[in-house]
Amino acid sequence: MCPSLFGLNSYRLLVGLGLVYGLTLFALRSRNRGIPTLTTALLAGAGLLVAFFGARLPYWIFVPADFVSTAIAFLLPGGGTALNGGIILIIAAVAFVCRLHSISFLALADVVVPCGPLAIIFFRLGCFCNGCRLGRPTDLPWGLKLPTNSTLALLTGGATIHPTSLYAALSACSILLFLIWLEKTPSPPRHPLRSFSSNLWILSCGD
Repeated sequence: MCPSLFGLNSYRLLVGLGLVYGLTLFALRSRNRGIPTLTTALLAGAGLLVAFFGARLPYWIFVPADFVSTAIAFLLPGGGTALNGGIILIIAAVAFVCRLHSISFLALADVVVPCGPLAIIFFRLGCFCNGCRLGRPTDLPWGLKLPTNSTLALLTGGATIHPTSLYAALSACSILLFLIWLEKTPSPPRHPLRSFSSNLWILSCGD
């Protein structure tokens, strides 16, 4: 779609921006909630450490023939990733750190959850630029028409397709706005939606 931005690989640039903005928001929210800086850094580091491996894990499961090559070069381009795998391991790593430091996991979840959709918005825009997550053919006016001489057009038979990556980015944006609104809305201490909010943003991560 748009392989480069400002002379850089657009996918890597947007994923990097998503990580930067997501972690920055996490640091700011943690400071406002009185979480020590060292604990914030430990939580962020633990999450990042396992995120890429977790994102690779579904690819290794479903394409086992490529396991050796991607395991050796898992930090290099090539192969596939799935956001859900990274999220699962991040949750596990954060839960482990919370247990070690006697931090309430659910209380921390309310600090972390808005950071996820913010990062995912950039991830999905990166997917769009990279031409992955192609949608089905459509006649809708916002369908995406690929250049006739592009490789992606050959994969889709030249059809107009759904811009599914943009749908996912819009979904993450909607959930982010809803969580911000929910957080600012006065409610009783045990408001049922508040406990639900800690898992709601995962709906934006379908892969």
